[in-house]
Amino acid sequence: MKEFKPGMVLKIFAILFAALEFWLFCRMLYEDDVRGRIFQNPVIGFSYLAFLVGFPLFLLITSFHDRVKIYANKVAIRTIFGEKEILFKHVKGIRITEDIYGYSSIAIIPKSSEHKGLSVSRWYNKKDNNEIAALLSERLANIDEIIAADLLQSVLNNEAFGINRERRLQNVEAAQQQVKWLNIISVIAAAWALLLPDYAYDYIIGACIVIPLITLAAIRLSNGLIGFSETTAKPVLPAFAVIALSLRMLLDYNIIDHEKIWNLVFFIVAALMLLFLQGNKAEWKNFRSANALIKVFMVSAGVFISGFYAFGLVIAINCVYDTSKEKIYFAPVSDMHVHIDKHHIDYIINTGPLPGLPEGTSATVPYTLYHKLNKGDKVDVHIRPGVLKIPYYYVGR
Repeated sequence: MKEFKPGMVLKIFAILFAALEFWLFCRMLYEDDVRGRIFQNPVIGFSYLAFLVGFPLFLLITSFHDRVKIYANKVAIRTIFGEKEILFKHVKGIRITEDIYGYSSIAIIPKSSEHKGLSVSRWYNKKDNNEIAALLSERLANIDEIIAADLLQSVLNNEAFGINRERRLQNVEAAQQQVKWLNIISVIAAAWALLLPDYAYDYIIGACIVIPLITLAAIRLSNGLIGFSETTAKPVLPAFAVIALSLRMLLDYNIIDHEKIWNLVFFIVAALMLLFLQGNKAEWKNFRSANALIKVFMVSAGVFISGFYAFGLVIAINCVYDTSKEKIYFAPVSDMHVHIDKHHIDYIINTGPLPGLPEGTSATVPYTLYHKLNKGDKVDVHIRPGVLKIPYYYVGR
C-alpha cells in the first residue's frame, strides 16, 4: 500500500490564508464603514462572514486530513467528507487532465452506476501528484487516450481531410495549433478587457470583436477539422472574449434607446447562426445525430453566445468608435442610492429632466464621484448620438 498526503505548500497557504481572513474579519467588526457596507444587505453580509470562517477552516482541515491510498487491488481517497474506495475490477478507466504547471487532475470512472467514481484533487505536491497518476496509469486504462486514438484513426481514414494519411495528419496538427492559439489569445483578451480596460481600450475591444469572427472563419475554412463535433479541434475559449466584450459594454455605456439595439441583435444572431451552420456538414451531422435534449442545449448555447456577441458588437460600434460631437447639459441630482447584489455594488444617481432623456434618468457612477455628491448638486451629463444613431450618455463633474 502506498499513501500520499497533501503537500507542504497547501499547509503554508492554508495557514497564511486563515491569518488574512482573520484580519479581514477583525477589520469588518471594528470599522463601522466596512461593516455597514457589507451588512447593508444581510444575505451578502452573512454569506461573506460564512466564507471568512468556513473556507480557511476547510483548507486547514483538508491540508492535514486528506489522504490517497493505492493498494494492489483498489484505491481509497479520504477527504473531509469521509473515506471512499473502489476496487480496480470495478473501474472502467481514468481521466488525467494536466494543467500548464504540470499538475494532474485525476478522475476514476466506474464501469457502472452501482459504484461511485472518485477524483484526486491537486492538493498534493507535484512529485506525489505525478506518482499517483503514474501508479494508477499502470493499473488502469486511460479513457481519454483510447477515445483520442480512435477519433484520430477515424479522421486519418477519412479522405475528405486530405489526399493521403500523411497530409491528413498534417492538417489535423495544423488545426489543433490554430485552435490552441485561438484559445490562448481569447483568454488573454478577455482578462485584459475585464481587468485592465484603461490600457489600450479601443484596441482590446477591437480584439474581442475580431476573435469570434476569426474563430467562425477558421471553422468554415477547416473542412470539418475545427468545430464542436467529436472528431474536431474545439475552439471553446473564444466564448470568454465574447462574454468580456458584452460585460465591458454593459458596464461602460448608458444607452438611451434600447429598442434599436435589440432589433440589430436579433438580425446579427440570425446571421451568425446561418453562417455557422450553412454548408458546415460536420456540425450538421453532429446536430442531427444528437438526442432531443442535446439539440436543445446546442441551439440554446449558440443563441446565447451569439446574443452576447451581438449585444457587445452593436454597443461597441455605436459607442467605442463614436467621434461625433457631444452635447453637455447640467442637471441637479434628484436622488442617490446604492444597489448591492451578490456580485458587486453599484453607485447610482438620478438626475433631473434633460432634453432627450426621460425624467429621473439613472446612471452608475464611480465610488469616488458618488461620495462627493449630495442631492441637489449639479452634474454634467454628456449625450452623444452614436455611430448607429443609438444615443447614449455618461455623467461627470
